[in-house]
Amino acid sequence: MKDMSLPEKIKELRNHKNMTQELLAERMGVSRQAVTKWENGQSRPSTQNLLTLAELFGVSVTELLGEKTTYKPKRQRMFLVFAAFSTVLLIFCGWTILKLLSFPSDVIGYADMPTDIYVNANVTDFLPLYFFTAAMVGITIWLYLRKGKKRGTRK
Repeated sequence: MKDMSLPEKIKELRNHKNMTQELLAERMGVSRQAVTKWENGQSRPSTQNLLTLAELFGVSVTELLGEKTTYKPKRQRMFLVFAAFSTVLLIFCGWTILKLLSFPSDVIGYADMPTDIYVNANVTDFLPLYFFTAAMVGITIWLYLRKGKKRGTRK
């Protein structure tokens, strides 16, 4: 968010949360007219209302009142976590498939010296992992598309 005055920040953060003035007023226990006055710069919220606004918007009071505001909405953080986790899972699944498919069909494993260990691994043994990875990738794509839709509809 750029350098903004308090009224501009309140309006921007309210719009970012897709809240109407009525909904914000209801959650704060104030009138809609009070929220309108805050956003128009006709009055300022009390200290208690500033604390409540900061909590509702997920920013600190310092960020709400300060010159610079840097925040990551919860949805954006969640998307980044899902994207990172999905990437790691995809890499691991690709590695397991390559390892399992790299053996000739008559070889069950390899070792530096003879052993009595019998290894029987098959691609189907990892199906739950693959399904979980596909679900994580699907959720990540869904979150990404939702983020794009919300960004495109806001002004």
